[in-house]
Amino acid sequence: MNGNMQIIKQDWWLILLMCLPVVFTLYVWDQIPDSVPIHFDLAGNPDRFGSKLLTMAGLPALTFVIYLAIVYLPAIDPKRRIDNHQKSIRSLRRIISLALVAINIIVIVAAYQSWNPGKWMGVGIGMLIIAIGNQLNSLKDNYFIGIRTPWTLEDRDTWRKTHRFSSRLFMIMGLVIAIWAVVGLQDDTTLFLVVVIGGLAITPLLYSYLVFNKSNRI
Repeated sequence: MNGNMQIIKQDWWLILLMCLPVVFTLYVWDQIPDSVPIHFDLAGNPDRFGSKLLTMAGLPALTFVIYLAIVYLPAIDPKRRIDNHQKSIRSLRRIISLALVAINIIVIVAAYQSWNPGKWMGVGIGMLIIAIGNQLNSLKDNYFIGIRTPWTLEDRDTWRKTHRFSSRLFMIMGLVIAIWAVVGLQDDTTLFLVVVIGGLAITPLLYSYLVFNKSNRI
């Protein structure tokens, strides 16, 4: 418990940034309509709306919940494989929290101004994937964060090789998404995103299976 509190104290600047959407929301509260966009289509246009109070309060709350969940994960790891002091864990905790703060602010601005966040959301998602990929290579095996397949969790060498491969894959795909967003959304954006996201989900899975089978072949 004391170790977790020490982690939170070290992240004091991050906690302040996580409070920024709350302060921003209170500042523009009267300008926000009762119904606000909570989901956007691939062109950045709002296609789903929600309650002003629930949305504006729920997003910052979700940010804090996810941050605390990552901080306290080591306490429930049965084999203590995950450590908050690992550089990769610390970086991922901060990267994910900062990304959620940015999403909060984008939603707030889109709620009270006539603004299409499509390009910025695309660039942001691409940069987030690049940042996560940059940390995957140094992530030690654990049950909670990373490419967790039956084969990576069974064999540490498979974990290491899969995360080294996935690190490069994430960085390349993140760059592709960011460039695509800057160039401009096209009519085939749906297919493009399905292929990219599907590739990020399926390719590491298949790769870990192949590496495990190759290294354990008799």
